[in-house]
Amino acid sequence: MAAAAVAFAAWRWWQPAPTVAAYQRALSDVEMNWRCEGGHSFTAPGQVDDRPCAMCEKPAYPVMWYECKQHGPVEVAVRFTSGPDGAARISQLRVNQGAWFPASDPVRCPQCGAPMVRKPADPLDALNRGKKKGG
Repeated sequence: MAAAAVAFAAWRWWQPAPTVAAYQRALSDVEMNWRCEGGHSFTAPGQVDDRPCAMCEKPAYPVMWYECKQHGPVEVAVRFTSGPDGAARISQLRVNQGAWFPASDPVRCPQCGAPMVRKPADPLDALNRGKKKGG
């Protein structure tokens, strides 16, 4: 019995630490801001495909904010595609209901044409949204 206990302890000692896979959030786990072709805004879980607006049935797309140093924030519509690993990736962008362009191209200000940078999301937005829903 003692030999078995020592053998088990020795075996455990030389085992590598177990690897724990990190949880990777899916697009559907993220609440996103959406805007439809008719101008209606709403919040819904992310998804690769566009979704019909509940108010007018026109296609709606997730929106993000980019910022021009001179002209301030600009709303940019986003389309996703599934990568080879199944993860969602931004594939196309659109500024002010213009033409869709590849996400690899720089996002340019619609007023001056300067490249814009993505405006980071405000972490308090989720709290503010919760206050609006809950009262």
